[in-house]
Amino acid sequence: MGSVKIMSGDTQLQHNANQSLLGFVPALILQRILDNPDKDISFPEKQTTKTVVMFADISGFTVLSESLSKRGSEGAELLAFALNRYMELLVKAIARSGGDIFKFAGDAMIVLWPPPQNDSDEELAILLRQAIQSALDIQAKLHDTCLIENIKLRVKIGFGVGEVTILHVGGVFNRAEYLAAGDPLRQAFESEHHAQGKGEVIVSNQVWERIAEFFEGDEIDENPEHASPNGPFFLITRLKSGVETVQMKADALLIRTRIKNEQIDMVKTRILRYIPAAVVPLIKLDQERWAGELRRLSVMFVNVGIDLSDAKTDRGLERIQKVIQTIQKCVYQQYGSLNKLLMDDKGSTLVIVFGFPPRSNQDDAVRSCLCAINLCNEMKKINTTISIGIASGTVFAGVVGSSGSRREYSVLGDLSLIHI
Repeated sequence: MGSVKIMSGDTQLQHNANQSLLGFVPALILQRILDNPDKDISFPEKQTTKTVVMFADISGFTVLSESLSKRGSEGAELLAFALNRYMELLVKAIARSGGDIFKFAGDAMIVLWPPPQNDSDEELAILLRQAIQSALDIQAKLHDTCLIENIKLRVKIGFGVGEVTILHVGGVFNRAEYLAAGDPLRQAFESEHHAQGKGEVIVSNQVWERIAEFFEGDEIDENPEHASPNGPFFLITRLKSGVETVQMKADALLIRTRIKNEQIDMVKTRILRYIPAAVVPLIKLDQERWAGELRRLSVMFVNVGIDLSDAKTDRGLERIQKVIQTIQKCVYQQYGSLNKLLMDDKGSTLVIVFGFPPRSNQDDAVRSCLCAINLCNEMKKINTTISIGIASGTVFAGVVGSSGSRREYSVLGDLSLIHI
């Protein structure tokens, strides 16, 4: 008879902590670390892959946030509850189709699908079909979801396809930042912008050329004076009659579930570089569920004048690295946390937070202003434009996403309504 392996309390705790760590890092980055366990990262680095990109933006969040903000602390908690439940449903649906949340961006998310093994156009087309089937399923099940206050939440979805570059930058105090760039992201952002907030799935022309024989779609009218090179764009309505659905493969989820404890232990130090310090102690104690709380925070919303397409050249990549390192130094000097770094539909954007544990200070609002002044001075020295908005208030700080898949430590609340 086979023996049953029973874990001790300490072993089980370590196992749970290791599995939890994996949820805070995108699958593509985990795969790169595991493929090169003996190679330490040297900043900057980039990895290039041909894949599918989805940009999903939750519609109705702003109205919900404005309504609940009138309730003070209770409203912030209810807002976090509503958005997190909706995010969980989205994350689980995306995970079933093989997609992986690369970045959470407030009430939106950037999703990448792990590329096909053979890197063929045929397999990429199958990956696209999986992704779009998933998007149509999301719209069928989550459109006009009402979680609280009789306010309906919807999601607008845009798709792009092609070569994506993932940048690994930073390195100050051993802290790594990652972000994605490339034409597929622009396609996805532009596609989503053509949605009318009614729960649509929009694709770029590059996507449509690969899936037109499988899906029904309507071309979206565009002003010829503002026509995009990624157009025309198409509204996907349904699967064509007689076309069979492709089998869903949870590729990103499989990457995580197949990783053994021994493998994680070998590369844990490198994984931790990508995870905020605020949540690491709770992960190690298997107490991540207690990470959510209402906190008085000062939040900086920063737009930086860097074009991530510059990463195509070594000189451009070094410039991006210089900018990010300069930002890290200014932020850490005032005990701030670089919570988000992404290129989305609003450009190259950062969210910097003062007041996250374990570095919370009574003068965090002052520190955020000092950091902003320092950032403006330092960016001027390296010929980089920067715009900054700052707000302080009580918001929800905690884990966003699904406990069985991807999640991030983030901030939810009325502060996110600031526009730079």
